[in-house]
Amino acid sequence: KLDFNHPKLALEFEAAVVRKLDRALEMGPEYRMSRLQDVDVFDLQALVLLFQSLVCLVGTSDDVAEKLLTLISWSRNEVSDFQRRTLKTTCIVLRQQHPHLCRRLSHSAREALFAFERASAKVPTFESRWQRELRTVLKRMDISCELKPVVDDQVLDILLPLANSVVIAVGPYGYYTNSTHRTAFSKLHQRLLEAEGYSCMVVPYYEWSELKTEEDKMVYLWSMGRRAAARDKAAPSDAQPTIV
Repeated sequence: KLDFNHPKLALEFEAAVVRKLDRALEMGPEYRMSRLQDVDVFDLQALVLLFQSLVCLVGTSDDVAEKLLTLISWSRNEVSDFQRRTLKTTCIVLRQQHPHLCRRLSHSAREALFAFERASAKVPTFESRWQRELRTVLKRMDISCELKPVVDDQVLDILLPLANSVVIAVGPYGYYTNSTHRTAFSKLHQRLLEAEGYSCMVVPYYEWSELKTEEDKMVYLWSMGRRAAARDKAAPSDAQPTIV
């Protein structure tokens, strides 16, 4: 749950990870056999979470990303739905930030990457009460909208298909405790949407809760839409995603 903003922390973290990755790679694809259970290497769950953390949150080199993906590809048939969900979103960032790596991967790693990107994860989804209310107000404003997992199989977003936009309802768990500072994972979700070409409009739960009447909520959403349209019009086509 750390943002890993401190350069020394990020470097020490990666260095500790690489030592174990190299140990597992030296043993080959059979490193997870029962007779090697006492060897100090990462299990599949740890590899998946490290892959997400290093690629999406901390930032890492092509070399380290390739090592992680190679080890995960050796266990691709054991990947659970929750792990598949994490891998699917991580692969979006991997292709965007490590394009050269994706072109030179081994055949087995490339196959695993292709499978992770396209396989749907059977994980439960949930729509909060206030997100449902937000969607209802949009419909009453005659705005076409759909509730669906756009980039993450477990996260429901409000898609505005005619505008190629997404309304992100950020609830309390999208912020650090007792603050209005969004968590690294909340910001990551917005990055994923923008990387896939969607314009994002963020609705914080604490702003929505201050709106008492339906008219107030409609004015809020119209204003947000106009600001987003003006921002998209002014932004250059190659601009980097902006986290709100």
